[in-house]
Amino acid sequence: MVAAASGPPVYRIAVRELCAFAAKRGDLDLRFTPAPSAQEGIAGHQLVAGRRGAGHVSELALSG
Repeated sequence: MVAAASGPPVYRIAVRELCAFAAKRGDLDLRFTPAPSAQEGIAGHQLVAGRRGAGHVSELALSG
């Protein structure tokens, strides 16, 4: 832990140590984990899109 000048403490930890702590059990290989079907994904997207307010802009042209 590193003492911060003010506010909450700042923690520093190596990625390897964090992964070793978080992945104590199980498998990181998700190839055999059930995933949502394409139709379930479409339905989820429609649900999220339907919750957007009237002022939502789905596409915005950028130039630069």
